[in-house]
Amino acid sequence: FLPSSFAMPLVSLSVAALLDLEGLSLSGKKDRGDVAGLKAKLASITIVCMVVAGVVGWPFVLFLTLPMASVLLAHLPFLSLVTLSLQAVVAVALPVIAIDSAFYGRLTFPPLNIALYNIASESGGGSELYGTEAWWFYLANLALNANVALPLFLALP
Repeated sequence: FLPSSFAMPLVSLSVAALLDLEGLSLSGKKDRGDVAGLKAKLASITIVCMVVAGVVGWPFVLFLTLPMASVLLAHLPFLSLVTLSLQAVVAVALPVIAIDSAFYGRLTFPPLNIALYNIASESGGGSELYGTEAWWFYLANLALNANVALPLFLALP
């Protein structure tokens, strides 16, 4: 199980639902009952996919919810957005907490532990865990990984 690989298609599905929601709004159709219901469904898909991607998969994708929330606010009232989001978080997080706590033998929420370890850890976390490289390392790595494509890319106007 690779958390980031699990999260990637869910983020893609979430973005697709969000773009469909935007396209529906730009199509000029009136907010009839069927259109309003479709908007609510697309907003729910957007939120639930991001919550599952962040809580079950890789917690750092939750940072992507901030720009998505700004788009969703154009289509949903603030209170509805908060309510839908909290419902999704509770529905996904409670089973994760229950299952992981049962296996670890103590109350735990691994996505929070991952975020705290990598972001707020004083020692043992962050970039020191895997090391840091000089600025030229990334150019050398790019040249090795994009060997034939790099000169073609650099030749573009």
